[in-house]
Amino acid sequence: MADEMERHAGEEIITLLDENNHEHHFILVDMVDVDERSYVVLAPEDSEEGEAYIFRIETIGDEDHLVIVEDDDEFEKVEAVLAELDEDWSGPEK
Repeated sequence: MADEMERHAGEEIITLLDENNHEHHFILVDMVDVDERSYVVLAPEDSEEGEAYIFRIETIGDEDHLVIVEDDDEFEKVEAVLAELDEDWSGPEK
């Protein structure tokens, strides 16, 4: 997915394009580094409370790309670090 960032009312909005070139807007919830990799937590702009996704940031050439974390072990590692950093973290649904 390609991405683009902008700010709305103090929130950072990221626009992702899917394989059909449809735009999906997300709010940047958090960023964290785990095992020398960077991750972002994104919530759909029009989502219900608690809906969020964890993406790994991968650099290809000069561009950063977001890849959804689907591996259970990787997901749990990132979620554990996020919980450690924020006591109120309830985690995204996988």
